Amino acid sequence: MKKLTYEFVKEQFELEGYKLLSKKYVSCSTKLDYRCPEGHKHSICWSAFQQGHGCFYCQYENMKGKNNFMYGRKHTEEIRKKMSEARKGKYVGENNPFYGKTHSDESKIKISENHADISGENNPNWKGGISPERQKDAATSEYKLWRNQVFERDEFTCRTCDDNKGGNLQAHHILPWGKFNGLIKYNTSNGITLCKTCHMFFKGKEVAYANVLIKKHGIRN
Repeated sequence: MKKLTYEFVKEQFELEGYKLLSKKYVSCSTKLDYRCPEGHKHSICWSAFQQGHGCFYCQYENMKGKNNFMYGRKHTEEIRKKMSEARKGKYVGENNPFYGKTHSDESKIKISENHADISGENNPNWKGGISPERQKDAATSEYKLWRNQVFERDEFTCRTCDDNKGGNLQAHHILPWGKFNGLIKYNTSNGITLCKTCHMFFKGKEVAYANVLIKKHGIRN
């Protein structure tokens, strides 16, 4: 089968209104950086793009509110148990496709660059950094117990990229407890295990991506 040229792939992206940022095409499974018609920057492999998959951010934006098929619905207890059983041991140890691997320095730089326009002070939810109050809270026995319970439930694995490297995991509040007077602060159903890179992406955008995390990753009590 004849290998596709960079010019051809670039033209296909442009036909869909995308700007191809990568300067070379390697294979159908190699990630290509792009900017979508809405201005979002991310990456996708050619095989996924030609199958109709598009911008990562736009896809989730279109799943918000009433566009989300789970809008106004909840998983039954039976479904929750099935989801839990299906995941047990599936991505632990050598069964994890990311087992023994880490993000390369090049990948970390790309991830950082892709999120630069919505991170830190550029994020509309930026509060000036972690407050001393939150730092004190992270040192309490209540927080540590909550964090460990979330880790154990998720089998010490990032629920978005399956990274299970020790020391790289963090417990993330799906909904910001500060907006609910602390009522869901130590509720494990409001927690999810993420690696540092994935946590960086969702931080500050909890409300916008809450339904996505619950639907895609089957958060359970």
